[in-house]
Amino acid sequence: MRALHKNAFRKPGVPGPNVVLSGILIALIACAVLGPFFVHYSPYEVDFSHIAQRPSALHWLGTDELGRDVLSRIIYGARTSLTVAALVQLVAIGLGMLVGLISGYAPRALDTTLVAIMDSFYAFPGLVFVIVIIAILPPGLFSIVVALTFANWPLPARVTRAKVLSLRNEEFVVAAKALGASSRRVLLRHILPNAVGPVIVQFVQGAASVVLSEAALSYMGIGLPASYPGWGAMVARGRDYLLTSPHMALFPILALTVMVISLNGVGKVLSTRFDARARYN
Repeated sequence: MRALHKNAFRKPGVPGPNVVLSGILIALIACAVLGPFFVHYSPYEVDFSHIAQRPSALHWLGTDELGRDVLSRIIYGARTSLTVAALVQLVAIGLGMLVGLISGYAPRALDTTLVAIMDSFYAFPGLVFVIVIIAILPPGLFSIVVALTFANWPLPARVTRAKVLSLRNEEFVVAAKALGASSRRVLLRHILPNAVGPVIVQFVQGAASVVLSEAALSYMGIGLPASYPGWGAMVARGRDYLLTSPHMALFPILALTVMVISLNGVGKVLSTRFDARARYN
């Protein structure tokens, strides 16, 4: 008997969780990209006549301790978080894929050396490692990107290395080498296209970790400068007003939660799709 699909009993017209998560993530990205063109208030505009006001028709999500519009700061904070996450993941995954490709295809001695380097990064607690780098470098966006990149590149390197090890003895790779293809050509034309799937998954899921890490650093006061609206900094300032104006911390926390959950959810969806494709190839 043919097995029923897990979505067979879903009511017609009701979107599944995958569609919902993807839609939420697209909406968040759209708000981060297009939102600043439609907000009525600058996230930096101070208004002492509307300090710590609760949500109203004038300010939909209220104002903070300096009278700044919370909705504007959340939208600009989404742009900040996604920018940091994209920069970190692009650099970390580029570096990780390079090291993983070389390690998985190189002779045993070089592979052992590169694996030891990867393991050395795991020997340090991630947060402590990031704080040390931030303390050494001058404050700013560059320092945050560098610190989080160094903390995140070993995982895509390991993922890529594992995929290369599983592909290097496949028939199409052996055939390419038998026809005289160079190691560079084998890696770039035959192995890399088949290893990119897990890395795409890691890009999305790793972005959730970067967003959360950036917010945690800003919450502790060692993240991005005040010129960058950040959700972590908003929560840190709002904790002093939890009894009188809880919206100052509640809405940034909600935005951060939705962002992380949607990124992780879409990452799991992509992981399932790539795993299914790999099984049937």
